[in-house]
Amino acid sequence: MKIKQATRAEAIAIYKSRWWTKYPIRQVALFQLQQDYSCMPFGEFQEAVATAVGHDVYSATLSLMRNQLIDECIQAVAEAGLAPLTVDEIIA
Repeated sequence: MKIKQATRAEAIAIYKSRWWTKYPIRQVALFQLQQDYSCMPFGEFQEAVATAVGHDVYSATLSLMRNQLIDECIQAVAEAGLAPLTVDEIIA
């Protein structure tokens, strides 16, 4: 499924909204992994992914194993009975 990417301007607005403090960590990790632009502080992103997947995630892992981490986060979100977040949902 093709995920809508935030534009640069949207990513900046999303970042400024501190959206990651308002949603469950699994949804946060999955959303940011699927976005090309950073929508949250890197350290908090790395921590969110590690929490969501249940194991350490190093900086290099975020780029080298991005697709695998996305798959793990999709599974974590589904197991929690949640739905993936969308750009439009966060902006609203």
